[in-house]
Amino acid sequence: MTSWIIIITLINLLSLAIVLYLLWLRKKQQRLIKQLELVRLRIARDLHDDIGATLSSISFYSDAVKQRIEADKLDAALQIIDKMGNQSKRMIDAMNDIVWMVNPKNDGTEKLLERLEDYGKGLFSSKEIKFICQFDSEVLQSKFWLDWRRDFYLICKEGMNNAAKYSESKTVEFLVNKKGQNLEVVLRDNGIGFNVADKLKTSNGLLNMKVRAERIGANFSIKSELDKGTCIQLNMSYPPNWV
Repeated sequence: MTSWIIIITLINLLSLAIVLYLLWLRKKQQRLIKQLELVRLRIARDLHDDIGATLSSISFYSDAVKQRIEADKLDAALQIIDKMGNQSKRMIDAMNDIVWMVNPKNDGTEKLLERLEDYGKGLFSSKEIKFICQFDSEVLQSKFWLDWRRDFYLICKEGMNNAAKYSESKTVEFLVNKKGQNLEVVLRDNGIGFNVADKLKTSNGLLNMKVRAERIGANFSIKSELDKGTCIQLNMSYPPNWV
């Protein structure tokens, strides 16, 4: 009789454990669905804002071009048309990034870093800047949440664009390594450098990088010395505790 009581008790405990486990799985699934919905909403909002701002500027530029042509100022009109082209290209690039990012085939970190490497190679080769990449093999096998990947990608892309435009460097390094329980990302150049305090007051790009770094749980630091170059660094737990 005692053995039957033990067996029934064990069955009840096992049933309870299974029920609790299924409830935990359901709650986790609901949380992931909610996170995905929030990511989609943010991407849609950002895309809407970008498209709206770009279309507004193109409309403004088109009116300005018409005025310059009517005033027979063709050189000024051509300059504005160039600005319109640059705005359109920027918007197309942003849309391409979003389409690529939400494609499930590109979920892996290796795909993300390959895209950044390809982007950097194309960008820096046009400026005759040597581009060096080094990625930790363990990090390449990782998978991170969509929102994390998007902010990480945009931080690195903005840093590369700044280096190509302003650094006047001969070499740019992009390093992604696992250091103990941390992920360390370094974007370093040997260019002309700048005053960090002054730039942080005036550069929207650097401020956006800092905000995005906070969103992915990373410590953002930037060091620069005149005639010695600039180093941008991200440090975060690996893997991020919410991935």
